[in-house]
Amino acid sequence: MRTKSLDNEAKRRNQIIDSCKILYEERGFRDITIKDISQVLDISRPAIYKYYETKEEIFLDLIIREARLWLEDIKKQLSVMDKFSKEEFAALIASSFTERKTLLKILSMNIYEIEDNSRIERLTEYKNGFKEMNEVLLYALGKVQPKMSSKKCDRTIRLFLPFLNGVYAYSEPTKKQWEAMKSIGLEYKAPDIYGYLYEFLIELL
Repeated sequence: MRTKSLDNEAKRRNQIIDSCKILYEERGFRDITIKDISQVLDISRPAIYKYYETKEEIFLDLIIREARLWLEDIKKQLSVMDKFSKEEFAALIASSFTERKTLLKILSMNIYEIEDNSRIERLTEYKNGFKEMNEVLLYALGKVQPKMSSKKCDRTIRLFLPFLNGVYAYSEPTKKQWEAMKSIGLEYKAPDIYGYLYEFLIELL
């Protein structure tokens, strides 16, 4: 019975996360409420509060889920090759994130607020995923440059992760941002996510 209860809880959490993701694809973080999520899912707000205290915790679980999917994909691809060239590694990482625009959007726009308004136990799970991402990137770097010092590996990841947090904002300007740039004659060519990540990694390595 306990296993069935846990399965039902996981299913409900995923339904709530799915509803949140649908809304996030249509509107901004601040325009989404628990009420909106409950209406998409057609359940009551108290039913959502059984699982989450704040909308930020729902978003945190959305990040965790998207990051896990990214990790699964990267691990699978790393397992079939013993060595990567710098170009192959950059292409692998860049292409993997083009499938995770929701993750990049949250990291670029709302991560500080989400972390600040989530319970410590929820935040700990998120940070554990961040730690695993760090370990996977270290492992991948070992396949690119086996003789790279631990100091350079740490530096590479330390520079890459903050860059990753800004990719979406530079690649996907809002309509209002485009209008503002046009009004002052600023010519801006938004870089595509793949090209932006690929070029940065090539330079970094």
